[in-house]
Formats: sequence, C-alpha cells, structure tokens
Amino acid sequence: MIKNYLLITLRSLTKNKFFIFVNVFGMGIAIACCIVAYFNYDFNRSFDSYHTQASTIYRVNSVREFQNELTAYGYVPMGMGNAIKQNISDFDNVIRYSPGGANFRIGEELFNNELMYVDASLFEAFTFEFVEGSGAIKDKSQILISDKLAETYFGSDKALGKPITQLLDSGRLKEFSVAGVFKLPPSNSSFYGSAYVMFDNQFEEGAADYTENSWRHRSTLFVQVKDPKRIPVIEGLLTPYAENNNKIREDFIIRKFEIESFVGMAVRDSYNEKPGSWTRDASPIAAVMGIGMMGIFVLLIACFNLTNTAVAISSRRLKEIGIRKVMGSSRAHLIFQFIGETTLICLLALIVGVLLADFLLIPAFNKCGQT
Repeated sequence: MIKNYLLITLRSLTKNKFFIFVNVFGMGIAIACCIVAYFNYDFNRSFDSYHTQASTIYRVNSVREFQNELTAYGYVPMGMGNAIKQNISDFDNVIRYSPGGANFRIGEELFNNELMYVDASLFEAFTFEFVEGSGAIKDKSQILISDKLAETYFGSDKALGKPITQLLDSGRLKEFSVAGVFKLPPSNSSFYGSAYVMFDNQFEEGAADYTENSWRHRSTLFVQVKDPKRIPVIEGLLTPYAENNNKIREDFIIRKFEIESFVGMAVRDSYNEKPGSWTRDASPIAAVMGIGMMGIFVLLIACFNLTNTAVAISSRRLKEIGIRKVMGSSRAHLIFQFIGETTLICLLALIVGVLLADFLLIPAFNKCGQT
C-alpha cells in the first residue's frame, strides 16, 4: 500500500510541476529567512557565553546627573581603578580596560592596528584560548596578539618571542616581545581587540596629567565578585568616590556608581544605546525583531500560498477521488494521501531552505555584519 501511495504522489507531482516549483521554492525561501532570523537572535542570546566566569564579572558604570536626569555611562574615572584596589577588599579582581590604536613595524613593513591597554588580570577573569604562550603579561615590554594578527605579521612562523616595534610620536620607538598568541574571539564577543599590552603603556605618550590616577580621564572598569550578595554593599562603598570626580569635572557630575552584570551586558548596551560603552555591542533590537518578524510573515505567506495551491490542485482530482472511493478507499486513506503529498512538498522546501540559508543568506549576512 505504501508503494501505491508513493506512485500516486509522484504522478501527481509530475502533472503539476509549476505549482510544485512555486511551492517548494516559495516555502524554501521562507524557511531560509526564518533560519537567518534564528541565527541572528542566537547571535545576541549567546553573546559572551564562552566566558566561563561571566557570572562573577561586573562592569562599574558612572551615573551622571544632567538637567535633573540620571544617565548611566559605561566608563568611570581612570583613577578609580587604583583607588578601589587599595581601599576595597571585596573584589577578587579589578580590571582596567582602555581601547586604542597603534602603528607597528615588522621588519620593513608598517601596520596600523587597534591596541588594547588592560590589566594582566583580564586574562584570568575572562576566557581566551591561547595557541602559543600562557596568556600572562608580566611587564610593559610584552604584547599578546591574536592568531590572525600573528599570521599577518609573521606568516606561518611561530610568533612567540618575536619582536614588534611600535612607532610613537617624535620618532620614538617602543619594542615589544610577543608573550602569547590567542584565538581571535567570535564576533559575538565584547572584546574585539587583536593586540593587548599592559595598562600603564598608554601613559608613555600622553599629556602630563594623563596618568593611572587621573580623575579627569576615563576608562572601562571590570570587577570580579564571586559573592553576588555583596553587590549592594559594594555599590554603597563606591558612592563616596564620586566626589573625587566632581571636584575636577564640573561638566560631568557623577551622582553614583552602579555595578552591572557582565552577563547580557552587550545586549543591554545595544538595546539601551548606553553611552560610554567601549566594548562591542550586540545587534540592535530593531535588527533582531525586524528580521524575525519578516521571516514569520514570509513563512505565513508561503503557507497560505501552499494551502491555496493544494486546494486548487485537489479540485482537479475529483475524478480520481471518485474512482478510488469506488475501488474501496476510505476517507482516512484519501486524507493520508493528500497530507503525505503536502508533507513531501514541505520536506523538499525544507531542504531548499537549508541550502539557501547555508550557502547564500548566512554567508552574505555574516559578511555584512563584519563590515
């Protein structure tokens, strides 16, 4: 009996090639759009999920008061990092982070690249996979680079221990030695830098008042607290430090500091358009919701089209239905036959949709996201 069902199905499909083509590719395009929408949603959902200690890490935000309105910023005064290291014992790690850029010379070639200034404990709190070296920065002369940057600078040679020369102002040079090579994090990572050096390096070419104890300048500050119950108490301990800023920056009055969980931070920064966020944001909510709604609507249209086409085709088969009923087919047999044909069309559409998404839409979507 199954063989008979299959023969009838194949005969029906060959008689209605145009309708089958429209339905298969229509449903396939709709399914491909839904697959892209899911991956776009999953991009935000899994943002920074590879950091194994993410639940214990927080960012310290400045809450500015301006015209009687409070606005949270993703950075704090630079001097706050040292101040809380010395005076507050609740933190397991205090990590300062400042993004920047640099000109490097490798042999006779010149390169321009982003350069991140961080405390060495960044690589203890956050998860980075190292392919060369241990991931520890011991002094200001060491630099950590990504595997892609190592390939750009040194080709297939081992990068560990290789020299990198930074070109400073007024013809000055600074020599670094590669202390480790890490795998470049995925694009749904807050950290996008391909080169990291110790935090103090940035003060060598700045103004005289640009120091790690400056309350005029800003940096991102992460802290690691393994006991979340201490967070409200710690926020209270941070409040008095706002006065150090307010004495110097009357144009930027800080009312308090808040501690924000690193889990979901990039998504919240994007959705709330938080100013002062110097890490990578997630996809905007409009992009996530818009693509999702588009995929659902296209799929609904394809389903309606399949339904209408199936009804139109079945009306041409009344003679076949009558003959089969005379030959002893029951209502259940006929229902099974028509549902089976529709299921086969949906299965073919699913295959087409997966292929379109995998080989066309997702690569194009990723390429646009990288640019």
